[in-house]
Amino acid sequence: MKLVTFETRDGSVEFGAVVEGRAVSLSSVGTPEDSAFPDIHAYLRGMPASVATAEDLLATRENAAGGADQTFTWDLSEVRLLSPLPRPAALLDCGMSPRHLANSSATLLRRSLPGPLGIVVGGIVGGLGRRVMGRGSPRPRYYKGNHNAVIGDGGTVGWPSYTAYLDIEPELAFVTGTLPCGASEDAAASAIAGYLVFNDASARDVQLPEMFFTGPASSKDFDDS
Repeated sequence: MKLVTFETRDGSVEFGAVVEGRAVSLSSVGTPEDSAFPDIHAYLRGMPASVATAEDLLATRENAAGGADQTFTWDLSEVRLLSPLPRPAALLDCGMSPRHLANSSATLLRRSLPGPLGIVVGGIVGGLGRRVMGRGSPRPRYYKGNHNAVIGDGGTVGWPSYTAYLDIEPELAFVTGTLPCGASEDAAASAIAGYLVFNDASARDVQLPEMFFTGPASSKDFDDS
């Protein structure tokens, strides 16, 4: 399933899935059993049973008499796609690609240091970083991103006045859900619920000092970044 959160023309926010170019709602209630998914958070909390329930609801609405049930479906051109997970509980950004980490470090230095010095040092650090990071690490490093600054497909990233260079990084995001485990009914574990394309914006020309003190702050945490 390709899950989405979207806003209709009347301003209502729906959780659902994309089926053959149409957004099909799973949150608009028509019968009592449909109310299981007011939003994606309910879907994630209810795994793994929620997966089968959602598939059944989609099949029911797509197989309604006369074709897809138009009460619960919209053409994608009629809605505004929000982030599939508009308000994640947390956002952890991990460095998993040696080439990307080396390239971003080189870009950071080229944009932070003056003229030729930045180009030379950036090239050296990038080459060294690629070799060192290519050896792998048993425990990936991460920083905490701004989970309140997530926007959806086609949204506009804010450009802070204090930076002249934004580096847009296409990344792969893992969304976690909850699975029951153990003998206790309250015992639960996290599981991968899905994947999405995630674009992360970085103000490279102000990032260097932060890496020595606070870690990524104003270089990462700005509106809709």
